Amino acid sequence: MAKSKTLKDKALPGMEDVRIKALEDIAHEYADIRDRRMGLNTDEANLKQRALKLMKKHGKTVYKRAGLEIRVVPGEENLKVKVKAEKADDVVSIEKS
Repeated sequence: MAKSKTLKDKALPGMEDVRIKALEDIAHEYADIRDRRMGLNTDEANLKQRALKLMKKHGKTVYKRAGLEIRVVPGEENLKVKVKAEKADDVVSIEKS
């Protein structure tokens, strides 16, 4: 026997949202970007753990070379990574005569 809709099941006039395509599009785009960011956070955490293991393996608390700096944060299982981009002014070319 089919149940008839009760007043509770029905949307009352003026109580339901009218479809706003722009808002729905933004919500889907936002969720997509959020999901990609969350995936990147997982990748970052995995790389951080690998870097910490390598720093311990090589007995390093600081590693600096060619604009790159990796520093283990004392008292934490964490590290800081800085990478400085090379500027065109920093590159010196030597021509052979």
